[in-house]
Amino acid sequence: MALKKGNRHITFDDDENFEDPPALDPVGRDSDEAALEEDAEDSDSDSDAAPEEATISAGKEDAQLREDLVKSAVSKRRQEIREKRKEQHEKNKLQQEEKRKRLEERRLPQSLLEAAATEQKMKALEREQRPPTKKKKLEKFNESDGEDDGSVENVDEDGFITIDTGVKVRTLTQEVKKYTDITQRAADFRKNALYGRNTKRMHTSQLREMKEKQRKSGKAVFATLKT
Repeated sequence: MALKKGNRHITFDDDENFEDPPALDPVGRDSDEAALEEDAEDSDSDSDAAPEEATISAGKEDAQLREDLVKSAVSKRRQEIREKRKEQHEKNKLQQEEKRKRLEERRLPQSLLEAAATEQKMKALEREQRPPTKKKKLEKFNESDGEDDGSVENVDEDGFITIDTGVKVRTLTQEVKKYTDITQRAADFRKNALYGRNTKRMHTSQLREMKEKQRKSGKAVFATLKT
């Protein structure tokens, strides 16, 4: 319904033409486009985040793999060291066993050792019970005699033990003492022969000192001029 009033035309709601569709609101279009752009940006950000997460995951897997390789190498090295130690231990044990067998073969029979100990005690007891004024001639074992007929002297007072097999056993302390006495006597004889009362000798160092004193005092020069 329209009324004309002067030059103006008043239009009521009934006069609107509903056959023509209303135009789209530009503000509405802008909001829809913004929503679409946000969705596109979100999809782009998601696509960018996916490769980054994959890279991080791959890096973690590589680090774990390297750590596993290092642990495996360390474990293998420790196992090799343990095996080498075990082999060396077995080798040392075998060598000790072989050494023990060699010593057992070279060792005198137990019966012989017991006989030596018993004989030694008997000899010591006899010497204690012997009167101090009585002296008995002792028979010594002749080591310079190279011939061995297999016989053994029955009487021996020098610490030897008579064995039926032709072997004589003597304690080490007595044997060492015997040869120590011989060495000492030889040294005393040499000293007496070289530096005894009848032979005036002196060491080289003493002779040099004497000549040096004579040279400083002028005696050596005087003796040279006199000759």
